[in-house]
Amino acid sequence: MGFDAWRAQDIEMSGTTGMLYMNQVWNNEHQTVTLEHHTSDGVETTDFEAVHQLKNQLEHLCQCLATGQPHRIPPENSIKQMQVIDAVFESIATRRAVEM
Repeated sequence: MGFDAWRAQDIEMSGTTGMLYMNQVWNNEHQTVTLEHHTSDGVETTDFEAVHQLKNQLEHLCQCLATGQPHRIPPENSIKQMQVIDAVFESIATRRAVEM
């Protein structure tokens, strides 16, 4: 995913020990999505059946509100996600990699 890539449907994340690539991350209700995990040992792929992501998210949220069960995504994950987003903006502003 890159800047000014509003039509892009794939995402690639690289790290020090490998890379993740996923096709059709968004708007994938009608097709299988493949996650590729690339390392020095090769490529491992995982396929996910087509689902309507927003519908599933809202159904789960309604179930949590109705029953009091905890949400499947703990609040700590949301905090860490925001830290990653903040680091992305810092990296853009400074034009340097940000360690986390």
